Amino acid sequence: MKKTITLLLILTAIYVFADNPKSNEIKYPFNYGRMEDTIYTNPFFGFKVTVPSTWFVQNKTQIDFAITKGKDIIEFKDEILSKEMEKVDVNSMTLLMVVKYEVGAPVAFNPSLMVMAENVLMLPGVKLGSDYLFHARAALNQSNIKFSCDSTYEKKVISKVDFYKMSCNISESIVKQEYISSILQRYALTFIITYSTEEERSELMAIINSAQFKK
Repeated sequence: MKKTITLLLILTAIYVFADNPKSNEIKYPFNYGRMEDTIYTNPFFGFKVTVPSTWFVQNKTQIDFAITKGKDIIEFKDEILSKEMEKVDVNSMTLLMVVKYEVGAPVAFNPSLMVMAENVLMLPGVKLGSDYLFHARAALNQSNIKFSCDSTYEKKVISKVDFYKMSCNISESIVKQEYISSILQRYALTFIITYSTEEERSELMAIINSAQFKK
């Protein structure tokens, strides 16, 4: 469980610290979903979400860059967890990553949304999004970045699907995050937003609230 929760930490933290990847890198298609105009559709999980036309969708190269940079930044108190980070992304998938401004733009902060999934088939005790967030919180507390996260998880219904939300702050920083997770088809599907102001949060939540799930 810890190794793929680690990926959440790497990717959510990276837009706070990373530089812009080179623009001449090869671009790859997304996995487990597709973008058409401003609509991201995921047939596997049966949902679609609308991305503002002015926001920037990250490609596979940019996501890989974020993971690599994250591995250089993140350290863990648990030696086993640190070693597992080298094998991260075995059962994890980044389905979608969007940022308000082009990465590297001269702005004070760049709000971001990621949609991720983790296979929890071998973790039968993870039945609800709140169970998954319990483990996410434990992993975040093991990192060298000082996270302060809620110990209770608020229920949030998105298009008639039950999700659970965990809010986090990064100590001595303007950075705030929210993890919104549900267990679907034995995967933990998680929306992760990173922001610095309530206005940015409202914009990010508007994207999440546009999600439509097929029953």
